[in-house]
Amino acid sequence: RTDARERRIVGGWLRRCAPLATVLDVPCGTGRFHAQLAGAAPRVLAADAARAMLARHPGTLRLQAGVQALPLRDGCADLVRGARLLHHLAGATERGAVLRELALVARRWAIVSHFDAASGQACVQGRCEAACSSQCQVSHKRCVGSSIETCARDAAGCYSWTTTDVCVG
Repeated sequence: RTDARERRIVGGWLRRCAPLATVLDVPCGTGRFHAQLAGAAPRVLAADAARAMLARHPGTLRLQAGVQALPLRDGCADLVRGARLLHHLAGATERGAVLRELALVARRWAIVSHFDAASGQACVQGRCEAACSSQCQVSHKRCVGSSIETCARDAAGCYSWTTTDVCVG
């Protein structure tokens, strides 16, 4: 269901952003969206830091590169697609740097998505209602009253704050 939903969303964006000559898919993974992107643009550049992913990618224009420093000229792609990317990055500073890099290589459009178990998919399935609105990231800590809470993921894939210690002082 998630794959079909993502394909509908991507298809809608591709139609809204047309016409497209060049699309950059980063990180491209094994090319799950390659056929759909190739149907929207004559040139699709697949970029990923992982050589193993690129080896399985069906496209002919492949580039092994990390998203933090793409060896591409500014404005080289009409559309940059960065799906399921931001949740792999450590924090706001790194995410900001990556977003700036994607904006540099995008001539017209940059479409970036974030995915984690506490976001839309988990909530659609009727779980994690409270976690959807929290700013909880695994291993982050906060002090609430006299307690230290740590963010953790439970067996159902939900994120929540759990009291782990007592504030001293």
